[in-house]
Amino acid sequence: MTTNSNNSSDANKPKRKLDKEQMLISIGIALGLVLIIFGFRATQTGRDESGLPDEIERMSPADGDRVLRQSQIIVDFIEGYEAVMFIDGIELPTTRLDELTSSGQQAAPGAQVELPPTAVFDPGNFIISLSATGWRDNRRIHPR
Repeated sequence: MTTNSNNSSDANKPKRKLDKEQMLISIGIALGLVLIIFGFRATQTGRDESGLPDEIERMSPADGDRVLRQSQIIVDFIEGYEAVMFIDGIELPTTRLDELTSSGQQAAPGAQVELPPTAVFDPGNFIISLSATGWRDNRRIHPR
């Protein structure tokens, strides 16, 4: 009968004891990596974070921001939409930019035009804006 020398030497080797410190460090590193990956996947930035509908391309200042008296409010829409503006729940009168002249004709390029104290809608660029100089400081802005 022959014995395999490899089997007998494996049986005589002492088994390696589990090092608890290395185990805890390994679990901590694995948990840290899982949390980092989860953090990156859960993060919302840019368009997702703003919560704007698809019809609005950009808005300045952001919804709920406080603005100073000299700030301008701008909401830019995709093509084909018109808008009204609400500030503190009050609908502002809206003036179309193409209806500003009393004669009904377009102003010459570069000509100065007196803007009324209303929200101004530019149908060529699909932008509604308001110069906030007529409103009290630090009003909350909520375009709808």
